[in-house]
Amino acid sequence: AAVSKYLLAIHLDPEDLAPRRALSSARFGLGDYSTSLAVTDEALALEDDEKRQEILRLRQGKCYFYLNLYDEAGEILESRGQSKEVQKLLTVQKFYREHQ
Repeated sequence: AAVSKYLLAIHLDPEDLAPRRALSSARFGLGDYSTSLAVTDEALALEDDEKRQEILRLRQGKCYFYLNLYDEAGEILESRGQSKEVQKLLTVQKFYREHQ
């Protein structure tokens, strides 16, 4: 239900980035990482706010990770800071790189 409302809001006002960011988050939460990544990429191309860009880049890196695109995930996540969540993802990403 929320996804359809976000899509409608994007259709009605393509300049408003809030519904695009919310749609990206909703799709990520649903495990639809491909769609979340596509919407995140769209939002990043339009977003001017640095804090929101950072949130979107982190989501982008996590989408790549959960899509098993570990090289792409690593490139993004390695520059995202030292949070426990990022470090955990990077540890798993490193393991998969070494064992492929």
